[in-house]
Parts: sequence; structure tokens; C-alpha cells
Amino acid sequence: MVSGTATAANNTTEIITSGPSGIGGNGESYYSDISEDGNIITFRSSATDLIPGITTTGQQIFTYDRTTQTTTLITSGSSGIGGNHASTWPSISGDGNIITFQSWATDLIPGITTDSYQIFAYDRTTQTTTLITTGTSGTGGNNLSIRPVISNQGNVITFESRATDLVPNLTTNGVRQIFAFILREDPDDGDHNSDPESVPEVQATTFATKTIGMQNTGIPLVGIVLAFLMVIGGFVSTRKKQ
Repeated sequence: MVSGTATAANNTTEIITSGPSGIGGNGESYYSDISEDGNIITFRSSATDLIPGITTTGQQIFTYDRTTQTTTLITSGSSGIGGNHASTWPSISGDGNIITFQSWATDLIPGITTDSYQIFAYDRTTQTTTLITTGTSGTGGNNLSIRPVISNQGNVITFESRATDLVPNLTTNGVRQIFAFILREDPDDGDHNSDPESVPEVQATTFATKTIGMQNTGIPLVGIVLAFLMVIGGFVSTRKKQ
């Protein structure tokens, strides 16, 4: 593939979705996001020729490793060549390990058939996909959930949703609300690749009670943390997300 590495020269441009021709894949690629060190890039693409030997189908989520110059299909589905419906809007943690995205595919997790757009997370260390918006059924919220964004440390995922069964006794009034899903209560240093055990194994059916609606808290948790850090003179740097 035609691309550079993580140590490419300054002020140069490299093509990530080169395809076999070296001049670009045969379909649209967009909604990209990048790890903090600039090495792992995730994106949505409808190109079918980004991985040699695999002809993908539909809108799928990929990652590109600039060091190894390899492209990986994240939403492989039961067929191994792509989920059976569209996946889009990827967001990656700072260490490049956790990728969250929205998908309408019903075959990303064995035994779980979702309905409408749901939020998923993929762990590159364990190579496992987790349904975030489980809802009361355990197989997906009762309405669409979209536009996920993961925190730099990979411990919190925010998203929009019209679902009314993500939080007990919540009615969203038929409009989109903002939710935050807590993957880990205490963020670590974000270095999951060097310490895989720092991310506990997640089961999609156990997470409904951990998903919280930020509109129910009065003051957002992030605001409380930032206020505390300002008082003690700390400094927080946040990564710009799409």
C-alpha cells in the first residue's frame, strides 16, 4: 500500500485509503479520527478494496496502523467481510485501543440482533465488540442512538439517543437526549496496549444500569471534575473530537 509511517517527514501528505491501485480506494471514505500519537487512524468507508484478499460490502469501520501500514476491518460481522448494515461515525481513544461507532448491523455480536442505530465499542487488544446501548432487552435500545464520542482516556462514551430504555424510569419526551456510558469508573493512564488487563472484559447484557443520562445529574460530571481541578491549580487537556 502507498502510505507513510508514524515517522514520516514533516509537512508531507500521505494517502491512507490507497487501495490496490495506490491512488485511492474504489468507494467513499470519511468520518476519520486519530489516536493521540497519530499512529492509529479510524474511519468509515464504502470502498471494497482496502484490504487485499477481502472484498468488503457496504459502509464499514476500518483502522489503519501507520507503523505497520496495515488496514483492519473492525465491523467484520458474521461473514467476515462486513456487517450486514451500515456502520459509521467512529471515535477512537487516545491510546488507539477502543473504537466506538454507531451501527445498524445486526450481526456484529453473535446472539445479539439489534434494531435501528445502536452504539458499539471495539477493543483492539481483545478484538471484541460490545453493544453499549443494550436497553432493557439486552439487544439494543428501543430507539436510535447515534454520534458517539469516546474520551481521550477511553473510559467514557457520550452519544445522542431517542431511546427511552437506556436508563431506568427515564422518558426522553420523543427527542434526542445526551447520554454518557461509563466503561470504567476510574480512568487509568490510557496505556491499554501495554497493560491489556487494565480494561475489564465487558458483557453487553450487564451494562444497562451503568449507562447514565447526564440531564438527570443537575451538574454534568465533567463540569464538577474540571471545577475541582481549577481550584487545585491542575490542568486538563482535552482532545478535539469530530
